[in-house]
Amino acid sequence: MEPTTLSPRARTLREFRAMTDTDRARWVQSVLPDKFVDCPACEGAGCAGCVDTGLMSIAGARAWSREHEAPPAPAAPARPAPLPRSLTAKLDAIVDACAGAYGVTARRLLDRDRTADVAVARLAAMYLARELTGASWPALGRYFGREHTTVYGAHERTARAVELGVPRAFPISLLRTELAGLAAA
Repeated sequence: MEPTTLSPRARTLREFRAMTDTDRARWVQSVLPDKFVDCPACEGAGCAGCVDTGLMSIAGARAWSREHEAPPAPAAPARPAPLPRSLTAKLDAIVDACAGAYGVTARRLLDRDRTADVAVARLAAMYLARELTGASWPALGRYFGREHTTVYGAHERTARAVELGVPRAFPISLLRTELAGLAAA
């Protein structure tokens, strides 16, 4: 269905999209006459003289109209830097120890599994990873495959559980002494 009233901009865009390349070039020339002129040397084909003087022929106006028809594609997000091997080795040891203490596999601990036994082991691993390595929240988030705020929340939640002496936090003190050598290394 056609809208009954279009804004002037929408009307212009619709007309512009319906034009042929030559019509677009002429339209661009009419809008920006000082920028687009036919060069007598190349007769509108585009030459070094056109480029040097900043003047564009109809061919240049065609190219300009193609470039300015659609917005540019968004840039790909920058990939985060990989974690140092020494940190990865420490985190692997912490995850293996937590997985063994809580009776789950390290693979399940790092996956998206949300069952209670895996979640408790993951909370303990995130807490010990921060306590024993001092790694940044974003680095820990990358390692665990989660947002840094998730790791921060897990650390805070587990720290409260350790302070209160909650039974699920009992293995953490044993794991801390077992893994104490990691902090010194």
